[in-house]
Amino acid sequence: MPEELIRLNRIRAKMAATLTHLPNYTCTQTVERSSRPGPSRRFRLEDTLRIEVAFVDGREMFAWPGESKFEEKSLEELSQKGSFGTGTFAGFASNVFRSDAPTFRYEGEDVVDGRRTHRYGYEVPQFRSTFLMRVNTLKGIAGYRGSFWSDADTDEVLRLSIEAFDIPPQLDIQASTDLIEYQKVPIGGVPYLLPKTAELTMVGSRGVESKNLVRLTNCRQYAGESTLIFDEAPESGPTSTPAPPQPPAEINVPAGLSLELRLEAPVDTAALAVGDPVRFVLLKDAKYKNSTFIPKGATVTARITFARTFMEARPYQLIALDLAELTFPGATARPKATLQEAGFYPIPGQDARLNPTPYRIPGLRAVAVPAGIRNLFLVPSTGVKLTQGLTFRWRTD
Repeated sequence: MPEELIRLNRIRAKMAATLTHLPNYTCTQTVERSSRPGPSRRFRLEDTLRIEVAFVDGREMFAWPGESKFEEKSLEELSQKGSFGTGTFAGFASNVFRSDAPTFRYEGEDVVDGRRTHRYGYEVPQFRSTFLMRVNTLKGIAGYRGSFWSDADTDEVLRLSIEAFDIPPQLDIQASTDLIEYQKVPIGGVPYLLPKTAELTMVGSRGVESKNLVRLTNCRQYAGESTLIFDEAPESGPTSTPAPPQPPAEINVPAGLSLELRLEAPVDTAALAVGDPVRFVLLKDAKYKNSTFIPKGATVTARITFARTFMEARPYQLIALDLAELTFPGATARPKATLQEAGFYPIPGQDARLNPTPYRIPGLRAVAVPAGIRNLFLVPSTGVKLTQGLTFRWRTD
């Protein structure tokens, strides 16, 4: 048997064992999304998305930062914008190293980050592929090919590339490439080989390119949601088990409530990412039919839904946020509300003569924001810190 084939079998077996014995874990995933109109132009950063991703039994599950419950939603369901490919971290490695779908070829020696490596090419035809590509609401299965680089001394995989082919025509994509870098990361005190970064680039039929630069940080073991089951306890006696605390009741918030909220901590607008939580506290009782419905001091979490810098004669930022959760003793709610005032910063008016998404700001050009984005306010500079104590006024829908 040729040495290249013996080495390939050894590398695949080692990577398959690594993937099989990975614990369930979660990381913070930061995605910088950029675009350019053609290869002769520079990429321009569109926005940054930050989410929590959990890898549970080989599946990718997502949650917004600060939330405890992960769901099997895709990135585009969370962000409602952009181009994505599923399985960037969990799926591709498993399919290449654990399945019989790919065919392989030896491509010689190479150097990666100063380490001598062996490079192998692989290919998975469309009819054997599970590579699901998505562009907004459209999706389809593509074939894929690429290479992987393994350390010549340890057989440890350092890099994996993926290039789509036979892309479904309805996706309007000319090309899609992905490059994943790996590193050893301690999970529960044990080092495991995990993805570190990935760079996904897509080219549309008209030459417009989009690029997602993905970083995984703060990886730790995923414990899941604990559920305590109590045996039936005697009604009295010193060994009685106390009843577990009751979770707060979820309430529906009526329309028309005025919520005056105070920012609880400074917010650095230069570091904002879509998905970041922003904490507030309610300054006054919210009244409904002359009675207090939500008491003063209730805590409110909002979430960034849009954050982008625009470079004009004077640079400025547009930021949008939605209320995510409101809590006070004994109750919790997920209110829908419209931003009425944003501290000292103006709220841009919508210009209905253009279309539902562009916003015209006095003295500045009309700018387009994704459909569905609301509660925008303008910061007339870049890198501004929204100070603690800044007030935001909302009205519930």
